[in-house]
Amino acid sequence: MDIHGNKLTVDVAEALGKLTSAPNCHISTLLLHRNRFKNRGVQILCSALRQNWSVVVLNLEGNGITNDGADAVAEYVHNNETLTYINLTDNEISAAGTIQIAKALMGNSVMSHLLLSQNKIGNEGTVALSDILQHENCGLVHLEVNSCGMSFFIFSNVLGISDEGAVSLAIALTQNVSLLSLRLYNNHLSEDAGKALSELLIRNNTIVSIDIKGNQIDHSTYLKIKKTLKRNKVTKMQIEPNYVCLREQIFNI
Repeated sequence: MDIHGNKLTVDVAEALGKLTSAPNCHISTLLLHRNRFKNRGVQILCSALRQNWSVVVLNLEGNGITNDGADAVAEYVHNNETLTYINLTDNEISAAGTIQIAKALMGNSVMSHLLLSQNKIGNEGTVALSDILQHENCGLVHLEVNSCGMSFFIFSNVLGISDEGAVSLAIALTQNVSLLSLRLYNNHLSEDAGKALSELLIRNNTIVSIDIKGNQIDHSTYLKIKKTLKRNKVTKMQIEPNYVCLREQIFNI
């Protein structure tokens, strides 16, 4: 179901809630981005979705969601065994909301795509996401935290991802075997963070794509990271004949 960009509000969220909580509901995709559900609409919808086992994709990008809405999302995804993709890009979620979502997803082997770009998740939120990646049952294959730094939140770098958050993700990747793609562009990460990422990635044999454009990382360091990713990609193509088809499915949602 695609009803994005229609400035829909709480009343539509209530109707969707009734529809998706019905026993005979078979809706698998809810593209609700760029509406005006706000926290109340998301709370109503997520409460109903806790009774739904058909929705696989949920896009709530740009709906004015703050931490209260993020808490409702966390309650929904906790113990959910159906949802594989959730997009929360361009909302007003801070570290506190991110931490609740991360706790709810801890050990979740079903969720494969988590998009949190353009939110004020900060280093605390990024560390919480790193904890997900280190869990032995982590199922994430694609994580986006673009423009969560000074370049987006111009007036306060404290709210963005700094080197501390980026390094925590890199350390997590030394133990993670599921993530294929990480998006970290436009966060004003320094060359020190780039070097740490480059060194730690050598210990990861899974990830094949990292977007670090828009940061303060030297080209030479970028090339080292790219070399490691190429190694992983070649290895995957050798041991997983269907890797190319799988990659297309992952990145084209």
